[in-house]
Amino acid sequence: MNTKLWAMGFIVVSILSVMSIMTVSALDATTPFSTTLQWIVPASTTFTVTFEGAETSIDFDTGLTAASVSLAQPDSQDNETATPILVIENTGNVALNFTNELNETTPTWATLYVGLTASPDAAIEFNTTSPTEFKTSLAAAGSQDVYLWTTITSADEGTTQRLYYINASQAP
Repeated sequence: MNTKLWAMGFIVVSILSVMSIMTVSALDATTPFSTTLQWIVPASTTFTVTFEGAETSIDFDTGLTAASVSLAQPDSQDNETATPILVIENTGNVALNFTNELNETTPTWATLYVGLTASPDAAIEFNTTSPTEFKTSLAAAGSQDVYLWTTITSADEGTTQRLYYINASQAP
């Protein structure tokens, strides 16, 4: 090995070692070491949705006694006893906003409403495949009752189906 090359390597390593020592030696009682300490907790936007009654789907049939009915409730929901059709629970660790939507628009003869209380007075209309926000800032470990209603006018006889979606996003 070339002695000159070895000596240059030794000098470079020595200089780096001294620089490292100089950084450490600059600390003393009046200049303590400091760095940022961080807790990085990932946001969890998980939630559950359960049926309050014995239902496994949202069926508007018992309340539909004619081809035109206003604010019919789905089976198992009961406005008088404040029994919702669904209950959402925020199982994540951040506050969540909730939207609902359908896989296709409602039939022309139907209108859907979603509310957070047993009174349809404060319910909001949603009939499209676009997300409609119905609950904001549900706290972690919080729960929310969900009520649905439909109004039909000159409805076609038979069964008409749509997929109903509830989705969440982290509240600002």
